[in-house]
This record gives sequence, C-alpha cells and structure tokens, in this order.
Amino acid sequence: MTGGFKKGISKNWRQLAILAAVSIGLLGLAYWWDTERGKDGETSDDVAADSVQLKAPLPDTELGRQVDTMLEGGGYQRSLPELEKPKPTRKSNPLPRWLGDLIVYALVGLGLFAIAVMIWVLVTGSTSPKIRTRKPRRSTVRKGAAPAGTHALAQPASLDDAEKAAKAGNFGEAVRLLLATALIGLARQELVRLRPWMTGREIVRDAKLAPSPADALGFLVATVEAYAFAGHVITEQTYKACFQRYQLLVQAGKGTV
Repeated sequence: MTGGFKKGISKNWRQLAILAAVSIGLLGLAYWWDTERGKDGETSDDVAADSVQLKAPLPDTELGRQVDTMLEGGGYQRSLPELEKPKPTRKSNPLPRWLGDLIVYALVGLGLFAIAVMIWVLVTGSTSPKIRTRKPRRSTVRKGAAPAGTHALAQPASLDDAEKAAKAGNFGEAVRLLLATALIGLARQELVRLRPWMTGREIVRDAKLAPSPADALGFLVATVEAYAFAGHVITEQTYKACFQRYQLLVQAGKGTV
C-alpha cells in the first residue's frame, strides 16, 4: 500500500466508510428493484393447479375389484365435485417499463460515482477539490511611482540622511544616499526604470534624460559602485562633486527629488 493510500485512509476513514456504505446500498437497491420488476410479469396460474382429478381409478387387485363391485350399486359417490379452475391474475405494475429501467440505471450510476469518489479520496487524501487561485495584489503605490527598495542602489533614503552622513565624515555613505534619493525621485517621474536585476549601467543606459543629467547620473552610479564594490575611499571633494550632480538631477526631475 502506497503512502498516498495510507494517508487517504487515516485522514478520511469516516468519509470512506460513508461512501462505501452508500455505494453498496445504491447497487443493492438497484439489484432489488430490477428483481422485483422481473416478478411483475408472472401470473398466478404458474403456481395454481390446472385442474383437480375428478375420478381416481382403483388398483387392479383383489381388494380393488371387491371395492369396485360394492360401488357399482350406486349407493356410494365415486366422483368428486367439480372445482372451478382459478382465473389467472396479473400483478399490477403502475410504472411504465422505461421508467423502471431509468431508475435502475440511475441507481447503478450513483453507486459507481460513489465508488469513483472513494477511489479519488484514497489517491489524493482530500475530500474536496481545491482550486488554487492567485489573488491580485493591491498596489499601494500610485501609478507611475516605483516602490522604494526595488533596487540595491535605490534603498529608502533622503537628502537629510545624506547630509548627516557627510557631516559625520562618512562621505562614501553620503554619496550612496544621494544616489538612492535621486533614483527614487527620477523613478517616480518615470525618467528611470528600477528593476532588481538591472545593473547601474543599465539604469543609466535606459534613463530618459538629457545628455547632461544622464552624465551626472552616470557619475553618481560609477562613484557608488567604486565605493561599494571596489572599496574606494570617497573624499569630501568627491562628495561635493557628487552633490553638484545630484542638484542637476533634481532639476531634471522637476524638483521632485
């Protein structure tokens, strides 16, 4: 016995018992119904006697001949009274034959269906079919806006965060925050596309920016990649150069960055 059958029996034994009882009951009822319909065509003359023997001849023996001599005088009755032959009768059958056949077929079909359901429960271990449907996710971002955090270079950030990092002397982190803030703002204006699998160069290449803002974005991306992946040290001078590029992108984004 396979694991699926064991699971189906242990989990749904009550349902299986009910299905087995229903299938046996339906098939038994169909057999009984068909048998009873077959008896409806029989007549009572199949079991009634055709006639009663009115005269019984005496055996040809000495005693028989003596009895026959005694009865010849006519003082004794030798014949039985005539009995009326029973009239054949037919059982009433109120249902037409086609309806009886239909009932038999319906009972057999329901019994077979119960057996099929029982087999399905044994195989799948489930008593009801489940249709998996994916519910559409409700977007909480307005049309045209790219949700924050969809790309490694565009994690949630703000200009205040970048300025705080610069005041603390962490210019590399400050440049990274400037780029993230710029990308989020440009994505909301549909000037750049942010996909998790896109590289920084692909973002710059697909950006809908004029040459000057596009160069500024490329400079910021290259600086952040050098800091994050190559381990370059970002100086205050480099941060100021990146901040100028950031302001250029702010103008390109119509002041929404």
